[in-house]
Amino acid sequence: MALQFTTAMLSKNTIKSVKNEWEDTDELMPIFNRNLELETPWSYETKTIIVFLYITIYRAIENTLKAIIEQIDNEKFSENYQWHKSLVNKGYTYGLIPAEAFSNIKKMLQIRHVYLKNSLQNLKDEEIKTDNSNTMTIFYQFTTHLKNKFNIKINLKNQKTLISKNVTPKM
Repeated sequence: MALQFTTAMLSKNTIKSVKNEWEDTDELMPIFNRNLELETPWSYETKTIIVFLYITIYRAIENTLKAIIEQIDNEKFSENYQWHKSLVNKGYTYGLIPAEAFSNIKKMLQIRHVYLKNSLQNLKDEEIKTDNSNTMTIFYQFTTHLKNKFNIKINLKNQKTLISKNVTPKM
């Protein structure tokens, strides 16, 4: 059962932090999309850009969850061994992650882990392309859910343009 929240539960600083995170990430989306659409095999530079931006997009989701959960719980989120997974699960339990995006965000966490633990030379272009095919859709699905839940007024200028090119997440 998702907890019920109101806009009043979030401080102006938390809302400002979340909006800044989303706007910064939204600015990166055209670069991410442009590189992802390049034909493979990719140059080392292209692969680096895609992996770096993927991690950045995932981190924006994680930072958003952390800021809101810390505000709601009124305490710092414990960063123990499994904290990334715990954060995503708690975000879902609190209703901060929409049901249709939950498995995709969990998958993003797994992919992020693979990217951080492997050398770029060990990562295959086509697998990266497949892993990242719906990243933008998932990010905007997540932000739209929270915008509606907390009545956060923000216009992510690249959302409509980029999402119209993508399909529903299939991760």
